[in-house]
Amino acid sequence: MQLLYSYEPTKKTKGGKVLQSFAKPTDLSKIERSEKQGVEERPSQNTDYSDDIIQNLFDNRSNLKQLISKISMHMKDATRRDFFKQIDELLDIEEFTEDDSLINQESFRAFLNFFSTTHNLKRTALTVTPSGNTVTSWIVPNEKLHIEFLPSGYSRTIASLVKNEEKETRAHQGSLDSMKEFLYDNKIMCWQQ
Repeated sequence: MQLLYSYEPTKKTKGGKVLQSFAKPTDLSKIERSEKQGVEERPSQNTDYSDDIIQNLFDNRSNLKQLISKISMHMKDATRRDFFKQIDELLDIEEFTEDDSLINQESFRAFLNFFSTTHNLKRTALTVTPSGNTVTSWIVPNEKLHIEFLPSGYSRTIASLVKNEEKETRAHQGSLDSMKEFLYDNKIMCWQQ
């Protein structure tokens, strides 16, 4: 069986560092080759989706990318492309289920506010809660950080740390400024370069 690698976020550790790996094998036998045109065709899309779901996913994806574009002059091109890619993955029609949520635009706007006012951020993994809130995560050895951005502009933060071989969990809920103070005061640095 031949394999084609498609992109899906996974994490692997190597030498104590967390690496972002996006390779996921896909069976090439599922991709048919058109002999007449000499072009590979992707497997047919699931057509069980209603037009409303398809339109809502398209609109949500488009609106979020427009929000990113408004601050794109403050970010590296690779970062902008990475955010676009993560949004595409979160709102992919092929992966979207009834249990998934669209991304709340106000929550995403709060994340972008945090991103644009914070310097030296490491690459983050974006996820979405069942209520549609944007969550960013950073995971390194001995430290995990998850920040949920609420539509109100506030955030919920959970940090897990290992200090002196003991695991500690700390939480915070409040404004973005108080969240940054919480991170600095507790010496939680996995999110900064």
